[in-house]
Amino acid sequence: MAVRAPVQEVRRSLLGWTPDRIDPHAAFRCALGIAIPLLGGMLLGHPALGGAAAIGAWSAGLTTFHRDARPRPMLAVLAGTVMGLGVLIGGHTAGFPVLSIAVTMVWCLGFGLIGTLSDIAGSVAVTCGTAIFLAHGLTVDNSPETAALAALAGGVTQAVIVVLLPRHRHRSERMALAGVYHWLAAEARATADETHGPPSTAPLELAEQVLETHRETPEVFLTALTHARRLRAVIAAVGSARSRLADADPTAARHLAAVLREAADALDIIADALAEREVPKPAWHKRLSAAVEQVREDNKSTYLPVPEYESTRLLSLVRAAATTAATPTVDEGDGDRMDASRWRLVPDIPPVREMFKGALVTLRANLSWRSTALRQALRTSMAVGIAMVGALWWQGDHGYWLPLTAWLVLKADFAGTIGKGVGRTIGTTAGALVAGLLSSLLPVDPIYIAPVVIVFAFVSYLLFQASYVLYSASVAAFVVFNMELGGDSPLYAATQRVAATIVGGVFALLFFLAWPKWETPLLGERLADLTERYAAYADLVLSRHAKPSRRKEGKLRKTLDDLRLARAEMDAAIVKAAAEPVTAPGPMSADARRISYDLGWAARPMMVLEAHLPDVDSPELPPVDEFRGAVAAVYAEIASRLRGSEPDPEPVAALRAAYEHLVADTAEGVTPVTITQPTARRRALYKWEGDVLVGALESACEHVEKSTD
Repeated sequence: MAVRAPVQEVRRSLLGWTPDRIDPHAAFRCALGIAIPLLGGMLLGHPALGGAAAIGAWSAGLTTFHRDARPRPMLAVLAGTVMGLGVLIGGHTAGFPVLSIAVTMVWCLGFGLIGTLSDIAGSVAVTCGTAIFLAHGLTVDNSPETAALAALAGGVTQAVIVVLLPRHRHRSERMALAGVYHWLAAEARATADETHGPPSTAPLELAEQVLETHRETPEVFLTALTHARRLRAVIAAVGSARSRLADADPTAARHLAAVLREAADALDIIADALAEREVPKPAWHKRLSAAVEQVREDNKSTYLPVPEYESTRLLSLVRAAATTAATPTVDEGDGDRMDASRWRLVPDIPPVREMFKGALVTLRANLSWRSTALRQALRTSMAVGIAMVGALWWQGDHGYWLPLTAWLVLKADFAGTIGKGVGRTIGTTAGALVAGLLSSLLPVDPIYIAPVVIVFAFVSYLLFQASYVLYSASVAAFVVFNMELGGDSPLYAATQRVAATIVGGVFALLFFLAWPKWETPLLGERLADLTERYAAYADLVLSRHAKPSRRKEGKLRKTLDDLRLARAEMDAAIVKAAAEPVTAPGPMSADARRISYDLGWAARPMMVLEAHLPDVDSPELPPVDEFRGAVAAVYAEIASRLRGSEPDPEPVAALRAAYEHLVADTAEGVTPVTITQPTARRRALYKWEGDVLVGALESACEHVEKSTD
């Protein structure tokens, strides 16, 4: 196990291939942003200046290369500015070793903290952080000021290209929504066969991030996102009903499964229509309506209102989603292609002020030794400082690749460090060797070299999100040939970079092992935090059912956001821990995955109950409040056990008793006359969903006890 996990992580890094992430349009746009300043430098008779501009344009292009987010010209300008600043600082401190090391460490510390703001900020920070290392090579034939201005010009060029060559205005929103509806379709198919899986939230979180952070997101896209949230809850409710009928009425269960499968087909059609900007094909409607009608026929003989009610709601929501998906196509028409006049290189001041205000709040929160972000930034800064010392003793002109590789390879976790380290080392070696071979066949003339630089830039952008190894290889070739524009020998540059990259990669791995940050010992505490987030969500939902007059809509949304964040962190921690060759007291990665599965299973009935929150004038049901208290006690018991306390069986037994009391009390007065009323439907939901919740929490307690023995 200790050897197998790292080997599997390396294999995953080397063989990883996601062709659906290839975006030729974006790759062409970014490569064009490199070609223009590169050729401009050649026309001015200064190829090395064009090479410096190409490096600035390269980094700026990466900031716009996120297919899940709208390209922002301002980010490209900002990246070019930061690259220029890094080149300026690095160029002026190069002759002072001690000062250079100190400034570089501070630079890496700052960008390490900036990278914690968001995923996009992390990518931008890593890319722009390379500027201070590349300054050595870019200022050989240029002054630091000239090279800095050239890098800035490269960033501005990329920003202008983003404005002039858009794909279409709302592509990122459409792709995010399409991903959500494809995910809902997969959830519906899985629920048709098995309802005990934990609900995934990643696609929905991505769509919320993309749609709700853009100032100009059309209302119709936000409506489609609202439909998706409701569909998720109703799909879970239909799946729960199917599961409950599997033994009592297999025929009715099969009919509900058919409803889910037909709904899944419809959701896939809607997703494809959103992605392709088309009107959804209507073929799905007849099949889904027929499946729902069959459930209604079943209800005439068995009188089970919940399956009929939920199936009808599902049909209604799918209809609404299909109508909404068609609306943007009609409204946007040919105008869906971006109007360049509406894009600004400098955005409005209020949104920028709010963005920086939020960033400063996050950075201030991370300026504490308890912050994992600060500790990781310090680790990276120290590693770069040590690598800088090694670069001073490097025999050759390319020793700066050693700290550069340490900066790029050292990650916060073992899986990322070993995967990126081996992948980057092998990819860089292969790319440098290919570049060396090609350079021996080409005349040493910028007219021949520049097209090769542009081609490798295009290929690297093309493979940026598809394969890390192939991307590293193409970047190595791009940089080697770009350095040749400044008069450097390509074979010499290739040999030097391969050697420095290998040493830097090995050093980064050894540094991580010397100052490790293992996820495995933290799994128990992370699971306890996640349990408390689930408990808060369940408490709010059940409180609203027990006492409908007490609305807490804003608090419910914030609690859900906190839960999703904790769930995403937990999933990431489990993946990281699974690759680690260490053990620790408490749950291991496999245990954590099972416990997280149980907690997610317990969240499904809460999600169904959230979708059926009663009106404010609905009657209070005291047994629900008693059940809520018992649920909270079991969640508290699970968190306590995960933190090392001795198990107490009393809360679990009390939960089962509270559920039986809930079923007995809410069953009183339920007759064929009153069962169609809202209160009677609430009672039926408590019986069905309460049993699932109790079973999931009992299973979680069992798995926690086994993992902590």
